[in-house]
Amino acid sequence: MDPRASFRLFRTGLIGSVVFGLAAGGHLAGGGQLPALSVLAALCAVCLLYTSRCV
Repeated sequence: MDPRASFRLFRTGLIGSVVFGLAAGGHLAGGGQLPALSVLAALCAVCLLYTSRCV
C-alpha cells in the first residue's frame, strides 16, 4: 500500500469539507435554507468524489 494514500484521503476530505462549508455558508448568508440531511449527505459525497479525482 502506498504510504501517501492516507494523506491523500485526508487532504481530499479537508478540501471537500472546506468547499462544502463555503458553499453552505454562502447559501445561508444569501438567505436560503439548507436541504434535508439526506440531500446534504449526497452532495457531500459528490463533492468528496470530485475533489479526490482532482487532487
